[in-house]
Amino acid sequence: MVSLIKPSDISQRTNINGNVDVSSYGYFIREAQKFILEPLLGVKLYKKIEADFKTNSLTGNYKELYENYIINILCFQVAHDFLEIHSFQVGSGGLFKLNPENGTAVDKPEVDYLANKYLSKSDVYIKRMINFLCDVKLPEYTQEQEHKYDIKPSTNNPYIGGWKLK
Repeated sequence: MVSLIKPSDISQRTNINGNVDVSSYGYFIREAQKFILEPLLGVKLYKKIEADFKTNSLTGNYKELYENYIINILCFQVAHDFLEIHSFQVGSGGLFKLNPENGTAVDKPEVDYLANKYLSKSDVYIKRMINFLCDVKLPEYTQEQEHKYDIKPSTNNPYIGGWKLK
């Protein structure tokens, strides 16, 4: 799986600075792409974006989709997920909570507040992206998926203020 964002994208849009080791949040990028972005775009459009990104050939509406929506959704989703569990590590001795050397640990409600701010930002970009996709009608978004088991794109916005409504 190709990572659709770079660490610098995250540090430019969030308070996760460039000194944070990429290995501590890299898997969140893959998870956000698989569990958030792919269901929103559908398999066909997701694969198109991924392939064009890999070959540096995004153009037109695909480039606009990537630059204006996908980067922001992924960055804010990664920040949300990272903040929620970053202070915990699993090692051979069990589950540990990390303590800062030159600071004070933040309480869980404060962490949740900041993480939810990023989730809200991601939700705004998701809503805008769906509106964009419904307006421009990219063929990979509107056509049937290749296989019956492929994830179909989302054509409505199930995210409202951090809550997923069904």
